[in-house]
Amino acid sequence: MPLHNDLFPAFPAGAPTKVFGVIKVTLNGVDYLTKPGATLDVGGRRHTSQFGNEKRTGASWEPVSSVLSCEFIVYSETDFEAIRDFEGIAEYITDVGVHVAADNCIVVDPPAFSDAGGGIAITIEGDPAYAVAAGGAAGAASALAAAVGF
Repeated sequence: MPLHNDLFPAFPAGAPTKVFGVIKVTLNGVDYLTKPGATLDVGGRRHTSQFGNEKRTGASWEPVSSVLSCEFIVYSETDFEAIRDFEGIAEYITDVGVHVAADNCIVVDPPAFSDAGGGIAITIEGDPAYAVAAGGAAGAASALAAAVGF
């Protein structure tokens, strides 16, 4: 059975299993490429089973933020203050065409950067993520692929 949910459509037969590699994160219209290894928890609901008479009788739930953890590649033009103070919509576009966005996002902790790997480690939280229309994803993924040589 193919992997499928609202954010990630079923993979076609023979499709590569790679989902996340180098991604582009867009914050307030500025694009940042990440190092490989970025993760996105799409958020939504956390369910807790309720029990009565030793049987599950239902469930309660609580909302859960989406969480994006990644390391931006640093360039001489990188605006550390804009990253630190970011509030808005974060877009997450992979090299294989997955295009997801989340509203009401903030950078959780001040960005930490290191000369050891030349990156800025950040964590962004926001509303539960949603898929961006397929037409937009194809163009964005193609542009990303061309930009980083996929």
